[in-house]
Amino acid sequence: MRNLRSHLVMLSLFVVLVSLLVSSRGFAQTPPPIPWSVGGSVTLNGSPAADGYNVTAVDNGAVVGYSLTSGGNYSISIACGTPGITCSSGDTISFQMGGLTASQTFALSSSNEGLPNTLNLAFTGTPAQAQQTTQASVTQVTTTPVSVVTAVTSVSTPEYTNYLPVILAVVLITLGAMTTLRRKNKPA
Repeated sequence: MRNLRSHLVMLSLFVVLVSLLVSSRGFAQTPPPIPWSVGGSVTLNGSPAADGYNVTAVDNGAVVGYSLTSGGNYSISIACGTPGITCSSGDTISFQMGGLTASQTFALSSSNEGLPNTLNLAFTGTPAQAQQTTQASVTQVTTTPVSVVTAVTSVSTPEYTNYLPVILAVVLITLGAMTTLRRKNKPA
């Protein structure tokens, strides 16, 4: 009878532990999207673009990434699937700078996802925007990338880590109960 009771107690504690693990929202969570990384040189009317121009990546009229020119170069991270970013694999990204559109485009595909991709951009004309020269004016360019960084950061910490203290307590209680029941069931 005691042996049956001890097995029922251990089984009950095991069921509680498994229930906590399975019901954890962290296991249902999808991993953060792998961003596309696109960068290269930027020319304006055949010369390297001056520092501080805002280069934006655009998909179907929506900004999906941006970069400021530096040393005649740019580098943009496009994380489709994060809040505010509605692009997906198969889309074609165009690039704009001060109202000008580059003739070069970038096709999002699973074969170039997560890899550094080089695309040199050439703009022709007079950009409508002035160069950004201070950090304060840079932060006023767009707020979309700020929400992307926040979203990726918040997703990178799995929610099930909040359950670790509970899981540890259940394991310790189970081990304690097993030890106590074994001592009681030992013949004297």
